[in-house]
Amino acid sequence: DGDKDASNETITGASLSGTNLEITEAGTTTTVDLSSLNNSGTDDQNISGSGLSGTDLTIGIEGGTNETVSLASFATDAEVTAAIGVSDAADGDKDASNEIQTLSISGSDVSLSNGGGTITLPTSADDSISNELQNLNLAGTNLSISSGNSVNLSSINTDNQTIDALSLNAGTGVLSLSLENDGEAPQTVDLSGIDNQNANEVNLATNRDIDGDGTNETTVQAAVDAMAPIVSKAARVFYPPSIAININSDGTDPDTGTANGSKNLYTEYTSQFSTPAVSSAGAPAAIPTYAAGELYYYVTYYDTNVFTNVNIDANGVMTYTIVNAPSNYNTLINVVFVVK
Repeated sequence: DGDKDASNETITGASLSGTNLEITEAGTTTTVDLSSLNNSGTDDQNISGSGLSGTDLTIGIEGGTNETVSLASFATDAEVTAAIGVSDAADGDKDASNEIQTLSISGSDVSLSNGGGTITLPTSADDSISNELQNLNLAGTNLSISSGNSVNLSSINTDNQTIDALSLNAGTGVLSLSLENDGEAPQTVDLSGIDNQNANEVNLATNRDIDGDGTNETTVQAAVDAMAPIVSKAARVFYPPSIAININSDGTDPDTGTANGSKNLYTEYTSQFSTPAVSSAGAPAAIPTYAAGELYYYVTYYDTNVFTNVNIDANGVMTYTIVNAPSNYNTLINVVFVVK
């Protein structure tokens, strides 16, 4: 500055190229290098990183510490995007008015949050409604609905099933019924809870006077009590057919030639019962008989002047000894059979 007078200085141009400041004064250009001033207290800064967690925005400052800003006070997406300086590319239609809302119902009114509007549902009193409660009805294989149509179910496979196996297990003291269906695992039903009835609780299908006392028996127990005296006594006793015992005039048995003889009472009984001489119309050809072991055998009377040592074994074979020939060529032995 030749004259050392600052009032008459004239700067005709100034420009910045990179970090070089060029100043033109009185036709002379002077260049000043400003590179040493970079990051030396200036406010020239870059955002080195940022992240959004919930409503907290974290910004990393170059050469400094991270700073976090809460965006919770912002009410709309537009305000948040404006605050963090990003576009709304994540919002496909860029329309904040159609964001996710919640439904609420009060009575018959359904409303959307954020001013989405309200609709009123019709009530059942409105005759124009076609979806009123309806009743189902099944008639045979036709399933119908009131105020509607019907469906024929005859072609549908029903629950009708065939039982392959049926077993009753009472060996453990627990009564159970096991059913096995086609190709399926057996199903077991516990029958232990079924009411066990006694004979007094079971009525006869037809009341009858079984014992002839003039009063009808009405229950199984009463019928058993009336039959017991008959079955246990008279009904078990019967006489076998007449059996002839031949005796020679000298008092010997024709079959043995001695005084000792025998007669199989059971064989005599079955042979005559199986081939009766005459039977009534429609009667079976043979009379039912008992097995030898099902009977007791008795001799209730014999002529002691003719026989002695009379015995019968368990199979109905009677043995005897002849002591005299009968005086009139005939003698009597009474035999009785009793069902065991």
